[in-house]
Amino acid sequence: MLPKVNQLWCLTLLAVVAAGQEPAHNPAGYSGSKACEACHPMQAASHAQTGHARALKKAEAGSPGEWAFGAGKKAVTYVSRDGEQHYIEHGLSYYTARKAMGITPGHENAKGRKYRTLDPSGTALRCFRCHTTGPISLASNGAIHWTEAGVQCEACHGPGSEHLKKPTAATIQNPRRFSPAELNDYCGDCHRTAADITDWGLSWNSRHEPAFLSQSRCFEKAAVSCLTCHSAHTAAETNSKHYDAKCSGCHANIKHRTTLPAASSCVSCHMPSVPTNASLRFTNHWIGIYDKARPMTPVGRSVKTVARTGVRSPASPEGLRAIYELAHASDRGMFLKSLGDSAGAVEALSEAVRTRGDAVDLENLAKLYGELRRNGEAKELLQRATQSADPEVAARSWSVLASMEPERAREFYEKAVASSKSKDFKVIVMNNLSFLHRENKDNRSAEKILRQALVLDPDNVGVLSNLGSMLHSSGRILEAERLERHALAVLLKRTGPRTAELATVSTNLGDLLLSKGQPAEALTHFRRALAVDQAVYGANHPELFIDLMNLGMLLKGTGISGEAQTILQQALAIAEQHFGPNSQEARAARDNLAVRKP
Repeated sequence: MLPKVNQLWCLTLLAVVAAGQEPAHNPAGYSGSKACEACHPMQAASHAQTGHARALKKAEAGSPGEWAFGAGKKAVTYVSRDGEQHYIEHGLSYYTARKAMGITPGHENAKGRKYRTLDPSGTALRCFRCHTTGPISLASNGAIHWTEAGVQCEACHGPGSEHLKKPTAATIQNPRRFSPAELNDYCGDCHRTAADITDWGLSWNSRHEPAFLSQSRCFEKAAVSCLTCHSAHTAAETNSKHYDAKCSGCHANIKHRTTLPAASSCVSCHMPSVPTNASLRFTNHWIGIYDKARPMTPVGRSVKTVARTGVRSPASPEGLRAIYELAHASDRGMFLKSLGDSAGAVEALSEAVRTRGDAVDLENLAKLYGELRRNGEAKELLQRATQSADPEVAARSWSVLASMEPERAREFYEKAVASSKSKDFKVIVMNNLSFLHRENKDNRSAEKILRQALVLDPDNVGVLSNLGSMLHSSGRILEAERLERHALAVLLKRTGPRTAELATVSTNLGDLLLSKGQPAEALTHFRRALAVDQAVYGANHPELFIDLMNLGMLLKGTGISGEAQTILQQALAIAEQHFGPNSQEARAARDNLAVRKP
């Protein structure tokens, strides 16, 4: 069978918090929700009862923070200002379902997390922007000011001053005029779009409704949008019969293949409730047919790339540009990079290098140059950054240089390991260094490095799987199996059933079990690897070739010839499209199909 490798990459995890101070006067044409009530009293009254309207409020006496984020339907998270430049998201949140405090999602303990207001990711500012209405600003003392607390009328309809002067449809934004794709982007500026999701198997991501709805055939084929099922001015319905009626509008007289329980509903099966921790559940808006054990991705469905329409809401991060003019050039540059403004980011980061010249500025500008394929400039800056007194900047710079100069990669990776004091970073670099040794047929050195990495992090999935794969290749089956099963258990506990790493571990474990003469269990793991990669990469991605070949060859070998032919034909199509009709991959698929070369 065909093995996979599990490479580790240095990722930056961005936490999302929010905070606020006293509201500012209504600027930029915003009039406030009170001004809308005179002409729209019914909508104003019903909207006031929604979760949107109560998205931000002053925390009650005795709460752990100054500000309460969330309407309380599911939970409330508390935030406080901490000095002139920071806000802190408290480690304890209130969970409505059990009427008790518990660890805030994404936190490991009750300590809380501090965020610099003008950090380059805009963490506090971005979430604060989505929990309020109208522009936000910073006071001279660094306090965040907002226009109006909560998601009110103008959060969706835009500034209302012109409409007040001339109350016609032409003078106000109405999201009902948007196509489903445009509305998905509009709501997705706060609720997230498909472009924001990197792991479709992570249960916490199920709360991002626009992203998951965009993957549904109902969205793609039937123009279903947020407003198809939800009223913008009233609280979300909780009665499943309301949503079943929406479904039956398109799907009348459906005949199911199995007998349904009397209490079942359309949404309970086709939009499963996903637990994200012991106290929170969210409805998965990827409408489909689900395996009860896997509530994140429908059976047989693949993640599709969904291009943004260009429609942006008033709460778009683009609205923070003016605030970042107050930030240091380094922070401003990285913020502009996050918006996709490469030219602005280069200008700001170049200014930071000229005026401050910190090693981290050199590193950030070098990485941006690398992304823009300006490798000469990138290498020169990285070489300067390796001389930094900050060991982590030096280590990261050596590691990036290793990826840019393969002929000296081993030397640079070794310098990165020697420089860094970070256990996690050392493990990533050691894993990459082990690949170089394996490519040079030096398995002894590769094994030594991987075992050293496991001492630093015994639960590191990539190292466990890669060491297991190497031991398997040298005939040490029992230890290899133990390592692969450990990696599998860690993944299923941490991230759920749909991650790219899971496909790699499943492939390696399936291959190992097949060599032990256990084809039935191997088949289970090969099927899972294919399902995961289909969900992560899409139906025709080259990553699926190995999955399809492994599964097809095993099915053929166990006499399931009909399914084997179908699977191997898919492998051949991918091989011819991505590797070429005369490629080694295409020939292997034809050989197993017994198809002659055209």
